[in-house]
Amino acid sequence: MRIDLNDYQSGAYVEILDSIPWKVLRVASRMAGKNNSAEETELVNNVTLKTMIRFWNVKDTLGADVPIPKEASEEQLDMVDGLLVTKILGEIMNLTKRVKVDPNSGNA
Repeated sequence: MRIDLNDYQSGAYVEILDSIPWKVLRVASRMAGKNNSAEETELVNNVTLKTMIRFWNVKDTLGADVPIPKEASEEQLDMVDGLLVTKILGEIMNLTKRVKVDPNSGNA
C-alpha cells in the first residue's frame, strides 16, 4: 500500500505491507491493554516501522535522504519529521483494526 506524505514533505511517500506480519502482531499483542512505558511503546513502534515499511522516499529535517527503517540507524530515524512518522504509524494502525485478535478467531 502506498501512502502519499506530500502534506508533510514535498515528494515524500511510503510503501507499507498490505497485511500485518505475525512479528508485529505478536509484539503489539503483548503490549495491548497495559500502561506501557515509553521504552515499551518505542519498541512496538520500531518493530512496526522496521517490519512494515517496504520502501519510502523520505528526507530528514536537514534535507538528507533517509534509508528505509530496517537499514537506517537510530540517529537517522530520530531526525525524520515526527508528524510524518506519526502519519505512517497511524496508517499501519488502521490496518490492524481489520485483524481479529480474539484467540478463538480463525486468524488469531
